[in-house]
Amino acid sequence: MKIKLAVASALLSLGVSMASAAPLVPNEDNDGVPDLNDAVNLLTGSAFGSNADIASLKIDDLLDQAFILNTLSTPIVGLTAANSNTLGYYSDLGTGAVQNSTGTTVGSTFGFTGDGSNGNPFTGAEFSPDPGAAPVGFYLQSDNGSVVNTFFSQDALNPGGIDHMIAYDLSSLGPISVWANFGGDVREVVFEVPVLIGWEDILGGGDADYDDAIYLVDATPIPLPAGGLLLLTGLAGLAAARRRKKS
Repeated sequence: MKIKLAVASALLSLGVSMASAAPLVPNEDNDGVPDLNDAVNLLTGSAFGSNADIASLKIDDLLDQAFILNTLSTPIVGLTAANSNTLGYYSDLGTGAVQNSTGTTVGSTFGFTGDGSNGNPFTGAEFSPDPGAAPVGFYLQSDNGSVVNTFFSQDALNPGGIDHMIAYDLSSLGPISVWANFGGDVREVVFEVPVLIGWEDILGGGDADYDDAIYLVDATPIPLPAGGLLLLTGLAGLAAARRRKKS
């Protein structure tokens, strides 16, 4: 919460405009597999009936471009497309060139990869190396068997400037802890800032359902003001303090 207040205060003091284009509205019920709202229900025990019901949890499309990681542990909640997908982060927010993979690729798995319980954990992945308090972006490497495409959380880095990632802040739905299997090491992961990120993994925007690969991350959004400069005043220090306290 302190980080969010610092963000809001800094935005006001710098006069950063948060106006954006029409917000992303993910398609649903188009492929016969769970939608984003189903993933939120699974994680929180809620009963949202559609993607429209979780619109209030959506992070503004200008605010889901870059993040500070609070934990390196990432459960893969679900994949609902035929592509093999790998999540990673990149530290060069200008070009996306410096990429660091989770090292965990999930193939053509439809629906959820588990339910987050000890007996049926999600598939887990670990970001590496640890970026510390440095801001990063997320990327999805998607392999359809003949072509490998890479999509970034910064839509400006994607072909045609298309936004391929949507994000939801689940903090208001209570603490979230889930079990995940990290290569045979099944352990519980507790999230301070639970953010659900969903990807559209087809070049050109595909069917815009944003549920082709769904991950739960513990990450604090960092605004990118006009001009592409990061609003970092005080935020990296706050995030570092949070991580030290957590460890």
